Amino acid sequence: MTGQISDVDLPDATATATTRWVDSADVAAWFDLSAGETTRLVARPGFPEPVDGLWTSSEVIRWAAGTRSRRFASRVPLEHQRPARSAARYLGARHGDGALTYLAWSSCAGVVVIAYGTGQNFNAGIVCTDDELPFPYPYVLVKVTTWVNMQVEEELPTLEVHYPDMPPVQLDRDTMTTWRQLASFLGQPIPFFPPLLRRRDLLEQWRPGAVSAVALPVVPDHDVAALYTTAAMENDPNSVVARTLIDLGHARLGASIRHTEAAVAEIEKLDVDYCLTIAARPATVIDRGYDDRRVPEQDRRAAWMDLFHRTDELAAECVDIGYVLDSCRCFPYTHIASFHNDELQRFRDDLGHSVVHEWLATLQPSLRTAGHQRIEDRRSTDRFRYLEDPATGAPVVEQTSAYGLGVTRVVTLIPERLPTTDDLAVVILEGTAWVRTTSGTLYLMPVPEHVSGHAWGYGGTGPGALAATIETLLEDITAPGKRHELGTAISSLTKHATGDGIMLDRATLIAAKRKPIRWDRY
Repeated sequence: MTGQISDVDLPDATATATTRWVDSADVAAWFDLSAGETTRLVARPGFPEPVDGLWTSSEVIRWAAGTRSRRFASRVPLEHQRPARSAARYLGARHGDGALTYLAWSSCAGVVVIAYGTGQNFNAGIVCTDDELPFPYPYVLVKVTTWVNMQVEEELPTLEVHYPDMPPVQLDRDTMTTWRQLASFLGQPIPFFPPLLRRRDLLEQWRPGAVSAVALPVVPDHDVAALYTTAAMENDPNSVVARTLIDLGHARLGASIRHTEAAVAEIEKLDVDYCLTIAARPATVIDRGYDDRRVPEQDRRAAWMDLFHRTDELAAECVDIGYVLDSCRCFPYTHIASFHNDELQRFRDDLGHSVVHEWLATLQPSLRTAGHQRIEDRRSTDRFRYLEDPATGAPVVEQTSAYGLGVTRVVTLIPERLPTTDDLAVVILEGTAWVRTTSGTLYLMPVPEHVSGHAWGYGGTGPGALAATIETLLEDITAPGKRHELGTAISSLTKHATGDGIMLDRATLIAAKRKPIRWDRY
């Protein structure tokens, strides 16, 4: 029987694997020994006695764990290691090339490395290649996750395990360990950093026995520093921009503090001080229940309109943060409209009069603003021309092929509300939905929140949302888009309209609205 030691019986109560018989070739393969070294090893006093030249895999594993020799102990999985006689020496923290920071200890089996994903990347995957590890050839690499596997260890973050320099072994739990096992092997409690406090500076400063650091947690998905920096640079600290950005930063930071406090409280109630020490706690510098609605909606709208039209990078970063953290609430523009070259050509060829080309002719040159940065394709090799819709101030980006193929795409943002008091005169369906008012001005129709865009020509939520928005704009031209409502009378028009270039004048829309609703059609 040759190969590798596999399916050993685990010494703890969770063991379910089956013990196997192994021969001297298996022992040589497991401990990387020559034939002569293997012969001398099995003849040593204390090595398990063979039965007809065979040993049980569990006997060999237990013997190797008890030798305290790094050569043999380094080939023993963590769950089979014996408790440390003294605390392992801490080697410090080092940062990897990616998002991981590594804490290391020197043990009898070799270097034990614990990896934490840091900052916005606290869920970063474990790194398994030796050339990416700042501690070469470690005995074991342990990744602290953000999830709990109740079958391994209840209510504590799961520890994923990787043995970079160990021959493969088939164990029931060869990819996971417990905080108790790891702390027992290192002879000291293991530092626990709550997910939102896995900051590189905190990990680097930590030392065994140190008191818990108190620091601000990160905000998931985005760094809010740009919000506070922009607010601090305002000439008037009480301006609508300053107040709006500070409120948004406080609200999201407050949520991170609440989340982290809850995570710490969950750990503390488990009474696991023997195997885990809380290395960092959240600083409560702001109201935990802070709500960004403390700034009136009208002021927030004015602030975001201001930021969208600024040309500095900080404003663009604030807009990006607002999209992620504020779900576009109070943004002047909420959806993207895009017209590709083939669409533009088709509208020009097939329609007697294209409102898209009419709208394109009204656009004016503009500086590159935060709004433009929001919609430009930064990965594209195309050339960009920055424009503005004079009717709404919406940013427009015209992409031109770098290979001389002409305009490839025109992208713009759709206004959340129409800046006019004129009544709706005509609705045009061409590429998207358009509104022409009684003054003749052409606008892109607002799109309801949580709806990807306007649609027509079938029975569904898309045409329903379009019909609900038209009905709303007939009553109030300054209202935002409205989501689908069952039984909207105008949906009889939007669900049967097909193609592009469709015009629905005000009289037609009002007549459709006044018709009794046929509930059997919905």
